[in-house]
Amino acid sequence: MQLSRLGLLVSLSLWLAACGGSSTPPPPAFAQANADRTNVTVTQAGTSQLLPPPNSARLQTGDSLQVDEGGRALLRFSDFLTVEVLRQGDLQVRELGLSQQSALAVFGQSGGAFVNELQPGPGGVDRRVTVQSDFAVITATGTRFMVVKEANSPLEWLFGLDAGADDLTVQAKNDPNRSALTAKPVSSGVARWIAPVGVPSAGVSYDTAAVDRWLAAVERGDPVPEVGEVLWPHADARMDTGVMSATLQPGMAMDMGGVSISAEGESAFGRARYTPMDCNGDGIDDLSVQNGVIRLDFRNLLSRVRGLDVTLMAGKTAASGSVAVLDPAVEMIRRVGFEIVPGQGEIVSLRSQQPYHYAEIAIANGCFLGFSLTPPGPESDRSRPVAAVDAWPPKPTASAPAPTATAIPPTPVPPTPAATPYTPSPAGVKIDGEADDWVAVNRQSRSQWIAFDTIVYDQQCSKRYPYTTTTETDLAARVIFTHDDAYLYVAFVVEDDGFVGYTGQDLRFFLSDAPQLLLDLDLDGDANTARVNGDDKQIDFRVGVEKPGDSPVMAFWDLGPGRALARLLDAPVAAMVTENGYFLEAAIPWEVLGIEPSAGLRLGVAASVSDNDTPGTNIQECMISAAPARDWEDPTTWGVLTLE
Repeated sequence: MQLSRLGLLVSLSLWLAACGGSSTPPPPAFAQANADRTNVTVTQAGTSQLLPPPNSARLQTGDSLQVDEGGRALLRFSDFLTVEVLRQGDLQVRELGLSQQSALAVFGQSGGAFVNELQPGPGGVDRRVTVQSDFAVITATGTRFMVVKEANSPLEWLFGLDAGADDLTVQAKNDPNRSALTAKPVSSGVARWIAPVGVPSAGVSYDTAAVDRWLAAVERGDPVPEVGEVLWPHADARMDTGVMSATLQPGMAMDMGGVSISAEGESAFGRARYTPMDCNGDGIDDLSVQNGVIRLDFRNLLSRVRGLDVTLMAGKTAASGSVAVLDPAVEMIRRVGFEIVPGQGEIVSLRSQQPYHYAEIAIANGCFLGFSLTPPGPESDRSRPVAAVDAWPPKPTASAPAPTATAIPPTPVPPTPAATPYTPSPAGVKIDGEADDWVAVNRQSRSQWIAFDTIVYDQQCSKRYPYTTTTETDLAARVIFTHDDAYLYVAFVVEDDGFVGYTGQDLRFFLSDAPQLLLDLDLDGDANTARVNGDDKQIDFRVGVEKPGDSPVMAFWDLGPGRALARLLDAPVAAMVTENGYFLEAAIPWEVLGIEPSAGLRLGVAASVSDNDTPGTNIQECMISAAPARDWEDPTTWGVLTLE
């Protein structure tokens, strides 16, 4: 990246000389920075200071200017260029070469919003400015344009506010073959988005008045939505497999209502197979999938995707898998697992404030009927089947058993299972958030509390108890197990000096204060296997969101080869605040684990607790474990639990 940038700067310097610029170095050049409102900071010669209005400062090459959310500053490059810096903008001057006949400026912009106005030179002499943003290289001559970085997604926008056909071009910064041939023009009334991967988008014609209103609000310091929300209409479409021109096969891609759809030949489940089949009896061939992954690419849509509903169905056997949505940087926003009983259908729904550029639908065994793109609004949380499904749930095929109940579509955030009717077990445990029955279990059986504080993951474990001067960490725990014929029971007592619950939209509860179990369900069969496989599971517990005990749930992960898949368990779990931390207890159904308990049964197990000490974030800063050598990918580093 550094080599590409230097090459660009050299070529621009040569261009300046070719246009009549003197080879003699011009007098020292500078840019004049003026603070229009408070919250403006300038950095000169490596020293930063606030710039209160109406003060100004001269910025040389290497200097920079920053404004916060409500700040505004004007940066003037001689008499030819004015840059308005807004909304957490950060601008660095990288090169200045100014003269009476021609002008050259190169600067970098990161975050925020920038309005650039470049005046034509006298006598028709061209003047040029190059902007290097986080994702783009923009070249302009004699034009007015705006660059905006979205605050909640890795997406930049370039607007031609007043630009002729050849005045403004943009290239992807990650393009290794940048040249005039790959530059895309941006004229007045047109915008393009630029992402960390791929090339700039097709031109999007925008409502000039709406964007002007958005800019005026930013200039006033008013809160505004992301500019993509103003510029783009929200996607609103329902597409079933009837629009597919052929049966999807690995290695091929096809258009599905403007969405590019493709399939993988292998997945975490094994070799994939895709077969046309009318799964719901409506006369339209759906796509029966075994061990497959269907990928959706929304980038060619000239609309904003923030809601996805995928219509799926099980045949003679249960269907399972997951649906994930990814942002413009191909980073996961959220993944939702599904399990569908034979003959029933389900709509898997995902909603987000961030735009989706991609989706992945992993299906171990089931039918794909299509998908809906749902705009936000009063009914944005309601899932939508594809248009071909006239009634919901879909009617089963003649060979599939009839559904016994209507499928309930999932809500857009990890749901809290309804309270399960529960009575004390033969093991003497009642999942109610009270620890008294565990005292009896400990006293009346051979089950023992296991204390642990060994650090197995360290990002910020150096945070200590505020009242101690020892090297003790701010995290310690005890765990105990018991069982009966229906459940494996577990309880954690955790000492933690500050609770931070999980607020994410997926099931990665381990990014907060959260207990965790790793289970090897076939220890005797693969005791020497140093890599997770199909019988290895992970269970993460959400203790709460705001405080321990509000909406506790557990997530069940399959750790087999490939990408791990997670789903929520509708199983008893409870938590409560304690004097110096929290208490959590849960009952894990043997039926879910797929084994029958018996005396002498041995399970691989690693009981651990994650810690996050930074409120408002979802970051795993620390983990302690009862398995001192714990490696989640290597079951031989876990411990052993033997049933009595």
